[in-house]
Amino acid sequence: MLLEDFDQWALPTPGEDDDEDMQSLLQAQLSRGAREALSLIHSALESSEVTVLITCEHVDDIDPYFIDLIGSCRVITIDYPTDEERKHIWQAIQKEHPSMRGLPVRQMTEFSRGMSRFELIAAAADAVDEAYRNSLEKQEYCAVNTEDMVRRLANFQPLDSSLYAKMEDFVAESFSKEIDDLDDLLKG
Repeated sequence: MLLEDFDQWALPTPGEDDDEDMQSLLQAQLSRGAREALSLIHSALESSEVTVLITCEHVDDIDPYFIDLIGSCRVITIDYPTDEERKHIWQAIQKEHPSMRGLPVRQMTEFSRGMSRFELIAAAADAVDEAYRNSLEKQEYCAVNTEDMVRRLANFQPLDSSLYAKMEDFVAESFSKEIDDLDDLLKG
């Protein structure tokens, strides 16, 4: 069983901190579906045949009710991938998807800093899907465009970060090159 973003889960809070009546008050405020979900979670946590994985950003932000519900647990911290790990992820993506092979791995590694493994792979998969749809529409092979991939990665960066500014500059420089190439073609 996977319980995602457990630190974002919230229960209705009673008006007073009466521990004796807390359970009954809580149960009365929950919908039938919520009570059934909590019962299922409780059963899974007690079962030796079920492994329960809980994800959260900050363990300290988990509601005390849920801390009591899960009881003892083992915390595993998974940090963001390092530069080397992101490089290997990009290489694996390119190995699996030929339409990604034209992307500069060094640039993609740098621009994906601060992204989780899931976010990185999801952004790449989205770009591959769009390239595939473009290929079907145009009835010809379309690779993933570097500037498009950079724009996708920029969605995961804070707007005021130096990395975001670097990404903007990269896309603007690429656009400027395309215009220069077009001018050269027109001049003949």
